[in-house]
Amino acid sequence: MDPKKDLANQETTSPNIGLSLSSTRLETSPGQPVETILKIQNRGTIVDRFHIKVEGLDPNWWTLSIPTFASFPGDVGESKLTISPPKEADAMAGGYSFRVKAFSEADPRQETIVSALLLLRGFVTWEIEVSPTRVLGRSGTYHITASNSGNADAILILEGKDPEEALVFDFSKDKITVPAGGTSQTKLTVYPKKGEQRKLYDFQITSKYAGPSKEVKMFIGQLEYLSPPRFPWWLMPVTLGVVGTVLIALGIGAGLYKTTTLYVFTSTPYKSYMLPLIISGSILLAVGAMIGLRKNR
Repeated sequence: MDPKKDLANQETTSPNIGLSLSSTRLETSPGQPVETILKIQNRGTIVDRFHIKVEGLDPNWWTLSIPTFASFPGDVGESKLTISPPKEADAMAGGYSFRVKAFSEADPRQETIVSALLLLRGFVTWEIEVSPTRVLGRSGTYHITASNSGNADAILILEGKDPEEALVFDFSKDKITVPAGGTSQTKLTVYPKKGEQRKLYDFQITSKYAGPSKEVKMFIGQLEYLSPPRFPWWLMPVTLGVVGTVLIALGIGAGLYKTTTLYVFTSTPYKSYMLPLIISGSILLAVGAMIGLRKNR
């Protein structure tokens, strides 16, 4: 239910019906009832029955101790109006204008309306979830989801800490606004200030409400750091592939070379190098392919 203000100052008065409230300005928090006393007087000249209605508030929010009065001329009666908004996100914080109406059963055109205002305080109830809880690698990326089941927007401040003070916490947003009854997300990247060969880091993420509440909620995560290899894994299979391809090309060239002997280096016939070059190149290509396939499994 949204706060409403369009019923303010919409009052009417019947000369036959007197109606007043002990308080026309009520303030409460969700889940906590607030009361006002209604007084109704028969100012007419006949015995009549008066009915009371409340307009502008959710019917589930209020109760009347006596909703109907049968009275003689001049009689005064009392009824207690109790308003108890539920403690849930739908009961939005803010001001709610409402009306209390008393009308005659003998002549429904005779009615008296009194305007009132309910001020509903806000409350915040939030939770955070972090996914994943553990990452293996040189850095870890974690997705944080904050949910708010309260009736007012929550501003949360996020902070990361580790016992050794060895990690860097890089939030995409370290201050997020979570709407009433909604969720917000942010991303966190964690990495060591100085890398180890392999080490498991424990850390915690805290969320604080940027408001009067001092409540703090915490999440525990882990980063298992792996240092990068000195040479990339793909360098060896690529090198073997390149060398193997060159050897095969030389072998094919040896088979196509028209002279029988390459006297610059040796008197051995050049064509005799063809098979050793092609075989050696093929072996290197096969070994490089096997390394690549095994790494990608």
